[in-house]
Amino acid sequence: MTKKPDPPDVHLLMAGQHGAAATTQVRKTLRWSQQRALVDARIWQRDNQRVVTSRSTPVTWHQRMMVATLTTRGVASHASAARLHGLDGFSRSEEVHVTLRYHQRRHQHPNASVHVSRVLDPRDQLAIQGIPTVIAPVCLIQIAEQSDEVMIKALEGAMRDGISPTWIRQVVSRYDRPGCSAPRRLLRALDQRVDGTLPRSWFQRLAGRLLTEAGIETVDEHPIHDGRRLLAELDLAIPQLRIGVECQSWQWHATPEAQRRDAARKRNVRRLGWEIVDLWWSDLERIDDVLATLMIIIGERQPDLV
Repeated sequence: MTKKPDPPDVHLLMAGQHGAAATTQVRKTLRWSQQRALVDARIWQRDNQRVVTSRSTPVTWHQRMMVATLTTRGVASHASAARLHGLDGFSRSEEVHVTLRYHQRRHQHPNASVHVSRVLDPRDQLAIQGIPTVIAPVCLIQIAEQSDEVMIKALEGAMRDGISPTWIRQVVSRYDRPGCSAPRRLLRALDQRVDGTLPRSWFQRLAGRLLTEAGIETVDEHPIHDGRRLLAELDLAIPQLRIGVECQSWQWHATPEAQRRDAARKRNVRRLGWEIVDLWWSDLERIDDVLATLMIIIGERQPDLV
């Protein structure tokens, strides 16, 4: 006689789902009276009729996201999916978005924005940190519905992280529908970047745009060689004047080791006649001071330009 498999451990299940579980999941292990006893004992609490959460688990954005997907039976999408995928510009997003397939039964959650898609299908989702989520190309299309600037920022981050442009195109082709411009705008942005140099960071792109608006033309990621050895790749540069702009961030450049490495690199570059200007996030609030400094350096070096 074949032995039935043991029922899943509901506490382990909830631990993998940020302290939340659908009542349909719980019923595979516990009777209704047992569930109610755990709620009455204040070990669990009901978020709604379809979801319970553990009181011992802190309430976090991930738990709220998990509860929303379990309640609606949808998948994390839009800004929520962008945060889960780690796309640029969404690391602190607290928004809760879920998307349902068109033929799904519509369930709502009071703290979630619920969207419906006629195109979304099971191949367009995966689990990230236990949360069902739309795949990155679908997320980019949804972000493009918000604004081009936000979409471009996320797209460039995704490409730096190694997401295949071919895969993005394949997914976009399925989502391209009359009356929906977001897929085509995403595709145009992708085409513009596949054959060009992709700035390493959104900060770098923003800094380059600010300099261009001030009449200072720069190139991205300019290499500096000492013979055959690559000494550095400057974030932004005016090569003919040997002026470089380094876009610094506390995340990558503020540790003692990073500062020592940067100092050594700048000494080597300056020996070759380059002038380096550091640009930090905080400098964007006083960009006129940075521009004035750059204009002085340009003025000093302009006579040397042949």
